[in-house]
Amino acid sequence: MAFLIAAGAALPGPADAAALAAPSPRPTPAPTMPSPAPSRIPSPLKPIRPAVLQAAVDRTARKLLVPGAMVLLRTPQGTFRASAGTTQPGTARPPDTGDHFRGRT
Repeated sequence: MAFLIAAGAALPGPADAAALAAPSPRPTPAPTMPSPAPSRIPSPLKPIRPAVLQAAVDRTARKLLVPGAMVLLRTPQGTFRASAGTTQPGTARPPDTGDHFRGRT
């Protein structure tokens, strides 16, 4: 942030000499305003509902025709996990956050 402060003054003439010689009145302090209390800024993050997250993962895995999916979501609200399907077609083992996943492009 930058501020530009500029001031200018005209040179005093003979008529201004008396005004310059007179003592200036003592400045009056401005009234003070109380400081506003610090406010807590609301989080822009919507509350995470685990059941809604799980339904979204289930729906997306079916739509993408993948055998399984694992979602690990870390937010200031906490850590959320949701899995769908299995690690391989024809098996019963669900995916876990410790599994290695290969992405396809």
